[in-house]
Amino acid sequence: MKQTFSLLLILFSSLVYSQKELVSTDIDKFCYKFKIENDKIVGNGYEILNNKISESQFILLGEQHFASEISLFTNSLIPLLSKNNFKYFVAEIGPNSAKKLVSEIQNKGQLFDFNTKYNDLTGEIPIPFFDGKEDEQFLKTALKNNFQILGIDQEYQTAQFFLFDEILELSKNRKNILPAYENASKFMLAEFKEYWKDSKHKIFEKYINSKEINTFFELTDKKNVAVQKIISDLKISWNIYLQNEKGLYQNGWLQRIQNMKTNFSKNYKSATKKDDLPKMFVKMGAVHLSNGMNNFGYYDLGNMIKELSHFNQTKSTSIKCMPRFYMEDNEIKDDLTEENPINIVLEKGNMEEWILIDNDELLNYCYTEKIKINSELRKELERFDFILIPPLVNPMKINFKK
Repeated sequence: MKQTFSLLLILFSSLVYSQKELVSTDIDKFCYKFKIENDKIVGNGYEILNNKISESQFILLGEQHFASEISLFTNSLIPLLSKNNFKYFVAEIGPNSAKKLVSEIQNKGQLFDFNTKYNDLTGEIPIPFFDGKEDEQFLKTALKNNFQILGIDQEYQTAQFFLFDEILELSKNRKNILPAYENASKFMLAEFKEYWKDSKHKIFEKYINSKEINTFFELTDKKNVAVQKIISDLKISWNIYLQNEKGLYQNGWLQRIQNMKTNFSKNYKSATKKDDLPKMFVKMGAVHLSNGMNNFGYYDLGNMIKELSHFNQTKSTSIKCMPRFYMEDNEIKDDLTEENPINIVLEKGNMEEWILIDNDELLNYCYTEKIKINSELRKELERFDFILIPPLVNPMKINFKK
């Protein structure tokens, strides 16, 4: 018995130690290159993207925020999505912010004036991730291709300034509520300026308990659905921010995730009234779109969408953007470092081409060939179906007057 056990132990040990380590050439088999020329994707990566889009109900783009190239990629991807009957663009912004962006483009043809007005007022952009010229470009392309723009996140910390203006504009009893609106707006701006001076200033606690703000809310027409939706969403957003003010960061994360899931579900349910299996493109920060648990230990929106695709017996394809080279202060920065556990993947990036890596095929290959992968890299590969490494990433061209 002891002899048999010893032989099995030796055999197991030899198998473990004979495992081949993952090397760079293994990954090459699953890399697909492309370029963007005249707003079109060209190269062998095009076929992979097009095939995945055609067979998927959900395409999830886990982006790196404020990266110009990713917005340009989004702009080129939208026509492919449209040809495959995608009709919904889900963004990491508030529901009312999404409506405002669409309204500005439809009525004024640009976001420059809107961004400038509220940046002048507060010193900060009114809606995150749509302050660059490249962002305006893909938004226009999406609307041109008849996408419905859906915001599912909290309203941003400066959104209340233009949303209070929206409440006034939407109210039939404008004259009656104007004094209360002015008092509330003056109070908000004063508190926001204090917050800029001292980041520890409890601005959202002040907003929630403000007599001026609550008086304004009480005077609004309770039967005005659009107005009450803005007020409700602002209160939800302020309560999420309030958790961070209190140092309850986990509560803030969980509330924010739940809010995104709730808003996504409402929009999805609404979309099923028109389409049995509505096709949706989701563009958000990569942390929110992981398969399974994200790198902060939460089951975020991406996991819910993956489960929804399983329920629907359809497919959800997730892509994580992982830039390597950045242009910063007129100097090229390289994210490749010796201690980075995902070096072997990131080193595939170059400054001229896009690199698309098929994570599922790479993992299957490693399993079949008994190739060893370090645990951190394995987690990264398992969280997304593809990794997308852009060429040199440039800063956004700002779309407002400083």
